[in-house]
Amino acid sequence: GGAGFIGSHLSEKLLSLGAEVTILDLISVVGKDKIKNFSENLDRHDFDILKSDFKELPDDFDYIFHLAGVTSAYEFQKNPDFGLKTNVDGTKNVLEYATKTNVKKIIFPSTAFVYGKYPKYIPIDEKHPIDVSDNFYSLSKKLGEDLCKNFVESNGLPIVILRLFTTFGPRQTKDYFIPTVILQAIKSGKVEIWSEKPKRDFLYITDTVDAMIRSADSDYIGKPVNIGSGSEVSIGEVGRLIADQLNAEFSSLEKDVLGPMRLLCDYSLAKRLLGWEPKVSFSDGLSKTIEWFSKNHHLY
Repeated sequence: GGAGFIGSHLSEKLLSLGAEVTILDLISVVGKDKIKNFSENLDRHDFDILKSDFKELPDDFDYIFHLAGVTSAYEFQKNPDFGLKTNVDGTKNVLEYATKTNVKKIIFPSTAFVYGKYPKYIPIDEKHPIDVSDNFYSLSKKLGEDLCKNFVESNGLPIVILRLFTTFGPRQTKDYFIPTVILQAIKSGKVEIWSEKPKRDFLYITDTVDAMIRSADSDYIGKPVNIGSGSEVSIGEVGRLIADQLNAEFSSLEKDVLGPMRLLCDYSLAKRLLGWEPKVSFSDGLSKTIEWFSKNHHLY
């Protein structure tokens, strides 16, 4: 998944740190633009975690960041069978391959959506009850977590599970809320959202990448760790901020939406175990994201 949104930013950061990076992704389908200008230290492979032969891969990777999969709840709604197969069977294939290597750490990004549509309490820590009844995307990530736990217990694989809250930033696909709204504002001069009510914990992409690298570099292996900003912003407020910054007209349809109605991260465990905490404020991250999309909207 290294040619995707999070994966491309992670690969770029790892390259800047001097790492030798290998990207396995459906590059010919989804990822050429995001990684085309990366350094020569990058090894690229068109690879499908469901169909490609893992025996063709080297077995000497130090770290595996498993970012491949269907990551949009809306994509799941359109094709739940494919989403489940990719995220569950694909994850199993990656973990089985890892058992044949001497990998030092595997990073598996899960999602805060596993905490359910209506959280029992706010902020959400890792002890919060799990509820994946709302959508297939949440279910697929919970099954991925369960596979990771099984491979830790049965094969001794060194895995860290990160429950990501709402990552955003440059290069994100238009399946997600912030890119959708920005592109609406740029291309039509109007912002129309489904509902102002949901609240999200938005985390800028560089902070998510930092959490992943710290997870790989840490001694920690074990239960899931929340990664979020620790602040909550309503979807309506985000829509209005984007509309204001891009001089667009704002409106809300007040329709039902997919996913949780509230997300607010308690990241104290990440701070204690990984030495991680967010550095970029939501307002700064949003400004950087709007600036990037304003310059690159022709790619969408």
